Amino acid sequence: MSIIIKFLFRNIKENKMRTFLILFSITISTGLFFASMAISDTVTEMYAKQLMKNFGSSEIMIYPNKDSPSSFFRTNKAKKHNENMEYIIATLNGNGLYKISKDENVKVDLKGYILKDLEKMNPIKIKEGYDLKSFNGKKL
Repeated sequence: MSIIIKFLFRNIKENKMRTFLILFSITISTGLFFASMAISDTVTEMYAKQLMKNFGSSEIMIYPNKDSPSSFFRTNKAKKHNENMEYIIATLNGNGLYKISKDENVKVDLKGYILKDLEKMNPIKIKEGYDLKSFNGKKL
């Protein structure tokens, strides 16, 4: 055992640059390993926050598909299971693309909620408001 240790120390003294490079590469690879483990947790957390921002505390979302008899899902059938649900909220979703110029587009996502239902799912804070009580004319 002592022969191996003597050989190891003699090799380290003779090849200082190679030893430095090996220790440096081990340090860098260890740092990259821990950084990659932390990034996966961060990405998962960011994705969960984005979902919470869009869908609130809801756990199940039901959409009609191409085989559905209607493009709308009616909540009256879900009301039978009201005692098992915390809340049932119907929404209208739509999206589109507004072309400002040849090179500039704006993606528009519209979501329609009843305000008291939205408060149940995802409480909102109105930062700025105007006295627009009725929904008539060109209002959004």
